[in-house]
Amino acid sequence: PPNPCSNACCASSHATRSPACLFAPQAAVSRLFRRMSQLQLGVIEDLDLEGMPVPDRDDSRRFGHALNLCTHLKTLLLQKVGFGDSGVEELAQQLLDGALPHLEELSLAMNELWDPGLVSLSSALSRGAVPRLKRLDLSSNHIGQPFISDAARREQQRILDAVPEHDHHLIPWATPDLSQLPDGAVWSDCGIKALGDAVVSHGALEHLQTLQLDHNGLTDASVREYHEPRRPTHHAHMPAHCLLPQPPTACQKGHTRGGRADAP
Repeated sequence: PPNPCSNACCASSHATRSPACLFAPQAAVSRLFRRMSQLQLGVIEDLDLEGMPVPDRDDSRRFGHALNLCTHLKTLLLQKVGFGDSGVEELAQQLLDGALPHLEELSLAMNELWDPGLVSLSSALSRGAVPRLKRLDLSSNHIGQPFISDAARREQQRILDAVPEHDHHLIPWATPDLSQLPDGAVWSDCGIKALGDAVVSHGALEHLQTLQLDHNGLTDASVREYHEPRRPTHHAHMPAHCLLPQPPTACQKGHTRGGRADAP
């Protein structure tokens, strides 16, 4: 096709065009692609990704960036995706102030989420993401349980790799018995503290009605940390219903609703 650029540098073949002459068309294509993405993603109201293949950090980062374009999304169900703390951190860092302005329900149940992941999510909430959220499901994760630093986890993996699998039961911290914590494990309520601070100190989630936290590692003291954050600067809004940790029953399997208790 004829060369659209009238500069002398573009009189030669396509292979010899200067980068400056190619920049303008590339920028135009980029703007067009973003506009198409806005039109396509901006009309989605419900998104259910339960059971999708486990995303890596790059996948989570790109997904978080795309969510900024979902301006009419009302329901986002991400249970059993397997984000983990690193995935939630990457996703949350991409959410802009005011992202997902119409989202009413968010589920991150059964995502191998520990306290560091909840801290990352709470940071996004403090910045004003999902301002109209009514239901937040964080059930069946590891919030409130002891978590292990990355350095300690790498050292433990090095030891496990050096020990035959049939002898792993001889290593106390290789079993699910939390009474024998490995070196580097930390008991912490930093996740629930950060969420409470986002709600009270930063005025986030003022429309929240239901917070689901059952089947985590939270204690009564952990729940008090949510209701008693430090130095409130906004009106202290609490959800109408807070689904607190409940012992599982015989009929409860996987993703359950647990017991409901009125929040103070």
